Amino acid sequence: FRSMLGVRPNLMWMGASVFAKATENAKVLDRMKYTQVAVPTAADLARLFEIPEVLVGDAVYCDDDDVFHDVWGDSMGFCYVPKSQNANQYEPSFMYTLAKKNGQFVDSYPENGGKLEILRYTDIFVEKIVGAEAGFLVSDCIADA
Repeated sequence: FRSMLGVRPNLMWMGASVFAKATENAKVLDRMKYTQVAVPTAADLARLFEIPEVLVGDAVYCDDDDVFHDVWGDSMGFCYVPKSQNANQYEPSFMYTLAKKNGQFVDSYPENGGKLEILRYTDIFVEKIVGAEAGFLVSDCIADA
């Protein structure tokens, strides 16, 4: 990662199931046993891995059988994203959010015979992966027992 971009990743993300296993991992707990932390948090893992930010994907979806599943599954990843609003094309980045200039609109309209006024907000933007080498995906992080 650092040899391709010249910087270390500044963001690590993981699915909720990976986070749960990571906080129970014997090696992780052994490295943290002198920190007065009983159950590691995302901030504790960030300090342990020396990455400024760790995000945990808690989103779930429900299938046709009413069974909930993690959206992020048993995956995790590392990436570099600029934290500055003034980022430019010379700073490596995994992804940019491109927004249309003056692309935010608010309008309203009456409904139900004028009893309700519906407010609608529109924001025109798109995410683009522009530096694929600035991100790294790790799949199947949890070994089947």
